[in-house]
Amino acid sequence: MVAKHTMNKALIKGQSLNMREKHGVKCQREIYHYVNLCTERGDLNPDSIGWGCFPFANCNLTRHTFRKKKWNYWAITSPESTFSATIANVDYLGLVGVSLLDYESQKVSECGIATPLGIGCNMPPLADESVSYKMPGLQVSFIEEKGYTLIKSACSNLKAELKVFKPIEYETLNVVVPWSKRQFQFTSKQTCLPVEGWVKAGDKLYEFNPQSSFGCLDFGRGIWPYHTTWNWANASGIDNGHMIGLNFGGKWTDGTGANENGLLFDGKLIKYCDDVVFNYDPQDFMKPWTIQSVQTDSIDLIFIPFYERKANISILVLKSETHQLFGFFSGTVKNECGEVYVIKHLLGWSEEYKARW
Repeated sequence: MVAKHTMNKALIKGQSLNMREKHGVKCQREIYHYVNLCTERGDLNPDSIGWGCFPFANCNLTRHTFRKKKWNYWAITSPESTFSATIANVDYLGLVGVSLLDYESQKVSECGIATPLGIGCNMPPLADESVSYKMPGLQVSFIEEKGYTLIKSACSNLKAELKVFKPIEYETLNVVVPWSKRQFQFTSKQTCLPVEGWVKAGDKLYEFNPQSSFGCLDFGRGIWPYHTTWNWANASGIDNGHMIGLNFGGKWTDGTGANENGLLFDGKLIKYCDDVVFNYDPQDFMKPWTIQSVQTDSIDLIFIPFYERKANISILVLKSETHQLFGFFSGTVKNECGEVYVIKHLLGWSEEYKARW
């Protein structure tokens, strides 16, 4: 493949462990070129371990029968609603679904389907390639056009057509998480992307405009352990005159030397080497959450939920429990120079996910 970013050879040279230090915290190396995620044997390619500001991994997953996990998940927030769409293939099963949450009524409109052996869910290896699922009763597509992604969906009670714009030189958060050479994940979190379009739920039309509506892509490809637990927080918006997107994760990356923690500030990524811890009450998810960095004082956020969405799946060997909370983030984050960014009221979500899959 042709390199999209120039490789800094001086930075890469001699880092066999793919680690460096920033303010005493160990960091993965930054990757500046495209690289295959896997070797020919299907194991993790050591040269892919790291993070980058663009989706650098060609996710050439092979072998590992029934253990491969692939998904494209889009979430679009606006002042009145959140729309989400998923196309996923976990090897033995395909999962496709769309939903819309109306904040005022707290009504959720949704439809979805599970397909045996992932039939109809063909997942490409690159994050900037089109994905679609089209069967009677449900059609979902993420079509890559020049400068934007076109999201279209249609089912009995929910239709959508949305353009998610990708500004020039816009940076994203991309990480390879290495549990072992046989178990690993590439994740691309692309947040704070302006959106325009519409969603129709029943008889009600919801409009999205790029001044107040923002999209997040969660692109994942990997070979996962059977038992999984994660926390994930994401938010986008205009706060204090700046376009801010945040992405933080916990539990699933523990002990790997990798994390998915970053802040997007006016289109530029600040990657955090620090791990974060999510503090919340698992007996009452609607109580306030805190998200704080472990090694330094770079991240100190409070999340106040206004809605909890619960989801439980039990199909064949797949069992999962999700608590996804929608609400507002406030607090402070620092950049590597110690400058403090104050977040006052940023719309997003935080979640706990547990699965056997």
